[in-house]
Amino acid sequence: WTIHGLWPDHCDGLYDAHCDLSRQYTNITVILQSYSKTDLLAYMNTYWKDYQSNDENFWEHEWDKHRPCISTLEPSCYNGYTGQEEVVDFFEIAMSLFKGLDSYATLANAGIVPSTMATYTLVKIQAALTAAHGFPVTVACCGSRLDEIWYHFNILGSVPTGIFVPTSPNGSKSDCAESGISYLPKYLPATSTSNGASSTPTGTPYLGKGCLKACAGSANKGCLISAGTSYTTGICPTYTPATSGKSPLRNE
Repeated sequence: WTIHGLWPDHCDGLYDAHCDLSRQYTNITVILQSYSKTDLLAYMNTYWKDYQSNDENFWEHEWDKHRPCISTLEPSCYNGYTGQEEVVDFFEIAMSLFKGLDSYATLANAGIVPSTMATYTLVKIQAALTAAHGFPVTVACCGSRLDEIWYHFNILGSVPTGIFVPTSPNGSKSDCAESGISYLPKYLPATSTSNGASSTPTGTPYLGKGCLKACAGSANKGCLISAGTSYTTGICPTYTPATSGKSPLRNE
């Protein structure tokens, strides 16, 4: 499992966002490096991941959206405040909490393991997580797939120095079905088939010009601009099939 974020909720389960536009930092990595937090950065690079592989952008988003709404991370709450030290506190506390919430082991100990075939009930998932956390959690699904787990706490004191006490959800409710919940492996094994013989192309090769669109399912995600690189806006480059050389395409 990876981490999504840390944010303060109201008692009805709703939350504020973007409470202080004056401290929307765009250099989280540089700030943490300036405080010699190399171990913290290494851990974040492993477990605080962006699904589009832009971790820094994701960290900045979580900071800008949620941190300004945590009152005890205001500079005025610090004695002898030094520039941007609340950034360090925010990410250190988030990662410290995450290290104490081993969702994978908790579920595995209850016989709930990633699988492309098995499905599980919400009761079984919730029972395992509740036993470990001491209180119910919020289990979120994407369709029928287990997607997120939200752990809830009350804080005795401030975020940097206080005690996080597990508690029940404050208005949030799990949105998963009662049964048929899939828990997919993070990485599916690659499969390939081969009969040991080379294949012969059939049909007439395409000889025209065109662009190469990047799609995810039925959604258009942009155009290919080079090997492994695409963009979502602008004019798509034109490609022509090459008649020789290592690359089957030539970018025009």
